[in-house]
Amino acid sequence: MNIPTNYFYKNEEIVESSKTMVRLEGNVTNGLLNGPGKKIHPNGIVEEGNFVNGELDGDGKISFPDGSDESGIFKKGKLFRGSKRIVHADGKIEFQIYRMGSHALNL
Repeated sequence: MNIPTNYFYKNEEIVESSKTMVRLEGNVTNGLLNGPGKKIHPNGIVEEGNFVNGELDGDGKISFPDGSDESGIFKKGKLFRGSKRIVHADGKIEFQIYRMGSHALNL
């Protein structure tokens, strides 16, 4: 289904308009995702997982257009425990481990 990106969605139905141009899939309450869902930004960033008041909270993943990603446990939209894969412009891939909300280790 080809749907414009300037609306919030619930089960593929347009439920309200938004100026943020972010596509939301899942349960939308007062313009915010709550529970399992997906947030697709116009710049190509995709957030998937459990949302609380519009932010990743619990299991989730953020994918970036360059192939980088963050996955693990999120708290208030920030990676709390998990891994980050960074794809550099020269093609080099760097892995980082996060614990307690801080960068703990490079692999």
